[in-house]
Amino acid sequence: LSGATQYGSNFAVTDISPSVGYTGETVTVTITGTNFTSSDGDVTLDMSGESDIDASRISSWSDTKIVCKFKIPSDTETGEWTLIVTRHDDEETEADEEFIITDPIELTSISPTEGQMENESVDFTLKGSGLSDIEEVYLYNNDYDNITADIDEADSDKITGTFDLSDTDEDKYKVCVEDSYGTVKCALSFQITTDEVGSIAISSSPTDASFFVDN
Repeated sequence: LSGATQYGSNFAVTDISPSVGYTGETVTVTITGTNFTSSDGDVTLDMSGESDIDASRISSWSDTKIVCKFKIPSDTETGEWTLIVTRHDDEETEADEEFIITDPIELTSISPTEGQMENESVDFTLKGSGLSDIEEVYLYNNDYDNITADIDEADSDKITGTFDLSDTDEDKYKVCVEDSYGTVKCALSFQITTDEVGSIAISSSPTDASFFVDN
């Protein structure tokens, strides 16, 4: 009997989670489907013209679920890769969903690094790499609700946008981003400062002196 006849014809991948990996990093992928059989086989990422990426470790393999790790080299071609499951009887199937390999998210600077409470429009520029797929930028502090930015423009190394600091609290926040694949990266700090104001009365002897605050 052929493998397809012996084990049934419904050998298929129905889901990949996550469906994204980043160059230079290791990702654990859970593959669900049907009729994988209970004996280990192989899992491979394939792109035309590129060397295959084989799963470096398969931690579990059952008839309906495979859990494996991929070590993605830093020089891997980014884009859509095909995930292939090969059973121990050499029958193979491809996932309908493409596996995306992209550059990792790095945050290097934000300008300005602070904003005043109750300021409705604080323009910012966030710089880094791997930013082209970013869908959300927000300020995070465990004690408060996230402060989500309005994004104006985003490319691979820069995002511009605006924070609305109305009804916010004076404190230090983390700068976080989330891409279209659900990956979150938090780095850098942003300080929300008080909007309280006061007055000071100054006299001098002799008169007509010059006074400076912060230089």
